[in-house]
Parts: sequence; C-alpha cells; structure tokens
Amino acid sequence: MKILTKPNKFLMSAAILLFGLSIQAQTNVFDDVIAASPDHTSLTAALEAAELDDDLQNPNGEFTVFAPDNDAFNDLAAALGVTVGDLLALDNLSDILLYHVLSGEVPSSAIVNGDIVTPLNDANTIKLTATGDGDVFANQAQVN
Repeated sequence: MKILTKPNKFLMSAAILLFGLSIQAQTNVFDDVIAASPDHTSLTAALEAAELDDDLQNPNGEFTVFAPDNDAFNDLAAALGVTVGDLLALDNLSDILLYHVLSGEVPSSAIVNGDIVTPLNDANTIKLTATGDGDVFANQAQVN
C-alpha cells in the first residue's frame, strides 16, 4: 500500500509554512481551526478523503497537528509531477496524515532542542528543533 517513503518525508520538509495546532479540551480542531482556515483547504480535503476528520472533531481529543498548508500540498504535487487530487487519492493517505499528528498537547514552550517524538503513524519519528529565538522546526520544516 505504501508508495514511497520519500513523499512522507517531503510533505514534512517541503512545507515552508507548517504550523502546529494544539487542541485543548472542548476545541474541535477540524471545524474550528483547520476547515475554517483558507490556507488549509487541501488539508481539509485530505482529512475528509482519509476519513480522519471525525477523529479531529472529538472535543475531548487532545492532539498536536502539524498542519501542512495549501502551498505544501502544491509543492509536493509539483515535485512528484502529480496533482493535489492525485495526492488525495493515495492508498496510504491516512498513513501520511497520521505522520503529522502527535497524541496529546505539545506546546512549543515544552519543546527541547533535539526532542524526538513519535507521531500516530509510528513508522518514523519526528525530530523537533527549538532555537534560542523561540523558533521550532519539525524535521527541518518551520512550525508557525
């Protein structure tokens, strides 16, 4: 089912503007944050296609989502010579998306430079980098 490991890594690293969202109790991250953002229409469509939107609609769920924006999806599609629609049709779309989600709330203030975290798709880990200026990176993609 897995097409290549390269797209999984690329989706994380290609996103120049990648941001983390922490969900607190009583927040529906899918409806209130991701689907409400005009910069995340591709992610919204991907979560719906992979049938993961329901999980993020749970107001009692606590997750940290590294949410690739539309530019990240466009960059990945261009690099692979496909369309965003082709990306949304991948058999392993759910696995790719779950690589962008951590269980629990991880505020940027709690990140220690060099932290290695395991996302819900535990096939790979994510290296977190925190700079002295307060910038945070996930596998070299800046978290905004």
